[in-house]
Amino acid sequence: MFVLDKQAIKFYYKVRHRRGHGIHSPFVYNLIVNVIENKLSFYAFRDIQDYIQQETSKKYKPKKINKLNFKLINHFQAKNILEIGSAKGINSLYATAPSSQIRYTCVETKEGSRKAASSLLHHWKRDVLIVDSLPKTDQIFDCILVDMKTIGKHQEVLSEYLFSHVNENSVVILNNIRTNTNVYSLVQQIRKDEHVHISLDLYKASIFFFNKKYYKRNYLLSF
Repeated sequence: MFVLDKQAIKFYYKVRHRRGHGIHSPFVYNLIVNVIENKLSFYAFRDIQDYIQQETSKKYKPKKINKLNFKLINHFQAKNILEIGSAKGINSLYATAPSSQIRYTCVETKEGSRKAASSLLHHWKRDVLIVDSLPKTDQIFDCILVDMKTIGKHQEVLSEYLFSHVNENSVVILNNIRTNTNVYSLVQQIRKDEHVHISLDLYKASIFFFNKKYYKRNYLLSF
């Protein structure tokens, strides 16, 4: 059996739908060309870096996922956001930067990471609530961000929880989807579910949309 190595798989992702090549959906084409592959910098990125240095005396080079989350939240004007896995507050800065009207709930099960996030976000002028478990609520989130490395005990209930807290206008972004076999299998399960109509596989991350007006399809992209 012929098996592609990791580098070959990454190359395949890079050429599959780069710059919207082969995309017939106007929604997906616009998202790829004008949001995901948009290389323009934002003033907020410099403001965040300055804030981090001010709070920690350290310089921080943003990760691709930080910028991607910012761009998607900014593009869709998401206001009610849930994050699972705090990245010690770094990603929360990027995700809340687009608007002062954002209401942000961050779930972090590790006490040390919760304290680090709380410390970093202490002077950040945004409405951020950091909790230690999935909120028991019936509210719908405009955007849900999940670091699949950190889901731990939430793995068994994650898909049910996601589908119970999104609507046709929501966007879900999963990062570190290839952490291990179990995590990737869960991501595939979510992608194939009838609730998901458009999914974008960026190799290390996946993005899901739920609007029934779109045909169900998965797109492979570079990231």
